Amino acid sequence: MHVFVIQSDVTKVAASAFLLPTDFKLRIEPYWPEWTHPESGFTVPDAYRSGDVRVLRGPAPQGRTPVYYVAVGTDRLSHMTDDATGRLAYVLESLGQFVARAAADLPATPPHRRAKHLLALPVVGTGKGGLSQSTGEVIGALLPALRALAELHGVDIVLVAHTRPMYAAIQAYRRRHPRPESIWSELAHKAQFRSAASALVAEIRAKRLVLFLGAGVSAGAGLPLWGDLLSELARVAGVEPDALWSLSSFLDQAAVLEDRLNETDPDALGSIIADQLASHVFSLLHALLASLDTPAAVTTNYDTLYEDARAAASRPVAVLPNELDPDKSEWLLKMHGCVTKPDSIVLSREHYNAYAESRSVLAGILQTQLMTKRMLFVGFGLTDDNFHKIVSAVRASCVNPSARTPGAASQAAFGIASVLFDKPMLTELWSGELDILPMVTQDTDATLADAARMLEMFIDYVGAEAATSGGYLLADPFECLLSQEDVKLARHVRTHLTRIFAHGPSDDPTYGKLVAFASQLGTSVDELASASGDKREKAGSSSGSSGGSRSNGNCDRSSVIATVPPPAPLIRSPWTDNMSNGHVFVLHSDIMELDCDSWLLPAWLSEMNTVMRWNKFWFPTGPRDIPISHARKNMSTPLVSLPGMGEERPVPWATDISGKSFGISGSAASKARIRYLKNSVISFLDAAAEFHLGADAERPTPLQGRERHLVAFPVSGNILHALVPAAFGAAARHGIDVAIVCFESPEMFAAAIAIRAAFVADPRAQALLDPPLSGDMKARIEKLSADIAADRTVLVVAEADSAPRAVILDEAVATLELQTDEVAAFASLPLTDQVRVLLSRLEAKGVTAPRKHIVKRLETELHRGGIPLLTALVANLGVRQVISTEWHCMLEAAARSAQRELLHLPARTTSRRGQRTIIKLFGDVRHSDNLPLEQRGLSRGDSTRMAMASATLATSRVLAVSSGRAAAVPGELMSAVKRSVQLQSFGTLITSDPNPFLSEAWPELDVIPVASPRALAIVFDELLSCVEARNTRHVLQHKFQEARTEYQKLIASDLASLANTTEKMRDSSAYYLVHELLVDLGFASARADIDARRPRPRLFGCNAADTTLHPSARAAFSSALQEIESGASPLKPSKSSSAKSSAKSAPASMTGGLAQDNCICSVRSAGAPA
Repeated sequence: MHVFVIQSDVTKVAASAFLLPTDFKLRIEPYWPEWTHPESGFTVPDAYRSGDVRVLRGPAPQGRTPVYYVAVGTDRLSHMTDDATGRLAYVLESLGQFVARAAADLPATPPHRRAKHLLALPVVGTGKGGLSQSTGEVIGALLPALRALAELHGVDIVLVAHTRPMYAAIQAYRRRHPRPESIWSELAHKAQFRSAASALVAEIRAKRLVLFLGAGVSAGAGLPLWGDLLSELARVAGVEPDALWSLSSFLDQAAVLEDRLNETDPDALGSIIADQLASHVFSLLHALLASLDTPAAVTTNYDTLYEDARAAASRPVAVLPNELDPDKSEWLLKMHGCVTKPDSIVLSREHYNAYAESRSVLAGILQTQLMTKRMLFVGFGLTDDNFHKIVSAVRASCVNPSARTPGAASQAAFGIASVLFDKPMLTELWSGELDILPMVTQDTDATLADAARMLEMFIDYVGAEAATSGGYLLADPFECLLSQEDVKLARHVRTHLTRIFAHGPSDDPTYGKLVAFASQLGTSVDELASASGDKREKAGSSSGSSGGSRSNGNCDRSSVIATVPPPAPLIRSPWTDNMSNGHVFVLHSDIMELDCDSWLLPAWLSEMNTVMRWNKFWFPTGPRDIPISHARKNMSTPLVSLPGMGEERPVPWATDISGKSFGISGSAASKARIRYLKNSVISFLDAAAEFHLGADAERPTPLQGRERHLVAFPVSGNILHALVPAAFGAAARHGIDVAIVCFESPEMFAAAIAIRAAFVADPRAQALLDPPLSGDMKARIEKLSADIAADRTVLVVAEADSAPRAVILDEAVATLELQTDEVAAFASLPLTDQVRVLLSRLEAKGVTAPRKHIVKRLETELHRGGIPLLTALVANLGVRQVISTEWHCMLEAAARSAQRELLHLPARTTSRRGQRTIIKLFGDVRHSDNLPLEQRGLSRGDSTRMAMASATLATSRVLAVSSGRAAAVPGELMSAVKRSVQLQSFGTLITSDPNPFLSEAWPELDVIPVASPRALAIVFDELLSCVEARNTRHVLQHKFQEARTEYQKLIASDLASLANTTEKMRDSSAYYLVHELLVDLGFASARADIDARRPRPRLFGCNAADTTLHPSARAAFSSALQEIESGASPLKPSKSSSAKSSAKSAPASMTGGLAQDNCICSVRSAGAPA
């Protein structure tokens, strides 16, 4: 016998009988509204009122589960016993009477095809029974008592928890049982159960498990199986059963019945199926599966029982495709329709044949789950035709050939399929793709019901192992269930949270996360304040429970730049008379890969060293000399430009960051070093601006057709607060755009965004800013950022074919020797026609493999430049799902540089689950087999890509970006989505296309037009700022303390103390839950940073000991240093000069638009008179 545990509604589980607690007047709590008032005519016996009879069988409507009442209300119980121990004993005795009474009343055959009778009861006494503050003691006494009662009376029992903390506490008690094998004794001797459960628990905790439910799950609720359903349809249609069964295929049988029924009533089929599948209760298996923390499920069932079970567990799901609600992150896909929409039901062969066209989106959802998640198949026979077609498409696109061989790596499997009986041939058939887990072996005489019960016990075991341990850590009623380590951790967490919340509510995102964290642990802000005796008003605390409301994305950050005095009058460069201020972008990328006009390379010139990550810039193909020219004199820091990289490549500049030539020493955070490093950046920005825009400008035209020059420099965390004002000052003085490139970590990126937001919010800095976005635009951006932060967004990147057209045209002119008049005619052709002509001419000329020749040329030319600014910004958003029509791989490169790598779908492997994904609709040049050169579109493309892309659109909010005259979403894709789902709005399109008819052309999208590609980049920069404003991963990292908000500064010491304490309590079952919060606040990264600290100071994120330059570069740098030392510099380099004297001798002028006393000095523009 077995005691199951679920989170559900005790009145809705398919059981033989269930128990409802009442008071002595038969009053029932409103948890069960259908049972609050017994049927009229039912009289409460006097013996029940007096307490002489504890258990009473109540009236149940026809066909409903029998109900029993037990009186545990405090109105009479308080007169019988006045202590919790006595009340608990009374409850246990009453439950014993219920089980005995119900077992005696039960018929011989269990209902719902069960092997054993099932009795359901809630955790009695923990509501109005007077034991709410002793819930832990109740659980500790109840579970052993129920197990004994189940064995005594030969029944199974299901204990139903009404809340998640209650469910977690019960499961934790079961896990800590001294002999857990005795709880699941029927599973204990089978190693495959333990192995499969361990794998499933890991996937559940990683949010990677998706359920696939078949008809077997609903059979436990008494619903008919496929054959029974057809028999009922045959009876109504007047078809003889023997004649019907003469057709060997169920699909053909269904087709005949559908035709017969439609002759009399077109709606008869749906009505009959709905009647047959109607049920007031769901199966125990439904409830067990709904209690698992899984984000998604797929089913071929028509009924609504799984949705009902999820709702009963207070975890409702969006039902696809009927209910598309992006606000619900968890969903259920009804592949074959639902009884609530009879016309959607897939029953006959005709329906199956039309499935690929009419419901390709639904197939695409399943394909995506097979590739990116692990699946658990329950009650599904693996024989459905649609399922096999879908798996076949995934198999062809995804799984390695070796995955089909026996003994293939388990990580290549799609998941686990639970089956009732061992079928060796089925195991061999799915080897390497599905792990088949039989409930009973061939050498047993177990019945179908016995095997189904074994499956229930297995899912119960998985639920017990996967339940969150910390969900009740701070809930007082469960304190007695805590281990010694749990008690210690709870005390420290409670102490620190109480101190933190004593500061009051805040709109800071950290506060919202802490409120949600307290809720996860079973408490609230008000309860913590009440327990500590703090009577201060906590108004507004509930507003942060969903992650913290965010009025402007930040708390008050004025202290970040509070020490900066008012800026000096802005002195603009001569060439900026008619120009607005430039814009300052913040990126997480590799500066060497960014497409800009000039960029700065930090180096140790005196030691001839540079950082290893940029070594490939110096020696991409082997040692070579690097010509150094334009050595900048009259500066406070050594700076050299390094031209000779090509007219179409950004100009690299190198600066010495060691400071040894100027006597700079001390730590990386010393004032002298910060002053020196900021001077280095300002020198670079001023010199680069003059190089591009001055009277003798050598590169006056921005690269790649940009509207303004873009100048980029990398940053380190400990001087972010100094470099951000410098960037704004240079952008305002010279009218150039500046990119601050973070390359170390996402935490540094979040800190840089926070510091920039603080600077922009300061009224004293308004003169340095470019024109702000409109209020309407900011509101729309804020809404988009909320969807991105909640992982509800799919990014669609649409590219015009101008770049491929230019490459094809150049190839045609060079290879085919086109005449002038032919060039114009060729250029007027559509891209696909250009490719056909070029292929035909190349074949006529005898070129071997002309298609590969064109693809190779496209790959070379499309990746010739660096990562465009807009592409880098889009990659920084971190959207988990991307659909792209681009042929090149710039977005993937940008995501890799931002440590947000994208996995191509369909993938060549299924081993990397839960990763960010990208679907290249038209293929890409690096996989030439999938590149439809002759037909740029989906009609001849990969159907799997199309299905997966349309599925992604149907389940997420779309954010489409188009920088030219490209379709926001390909028409074929939009049509596929519309055929399968009903959507009024897909999402948003942000485009620089000036066409005024875009809104009418795309009614499904909220079109946001912008004036130019630069304006488009600025909009995405603002969107990125809004998204990152919710990021708190820098809070506990000391080197980013300047990026903390006022609220974060107030609570930093308490959080750090909590982090240090938590690390000493790893034996606590709630450790990982607390640690997860601390990681989100940057604790783990801070610890790693401390462990990895090196003796040399980290400047610009580089270390002088990382690598050594090749001797040819060493000689070049030596000559540059000699040139600088021989010049008439106002700051004469001297190894003996101290940092203090160096600082005094520097010219005092404007620094990046803001003067900072005793911290930052400025330099004149390069080339200016000393």
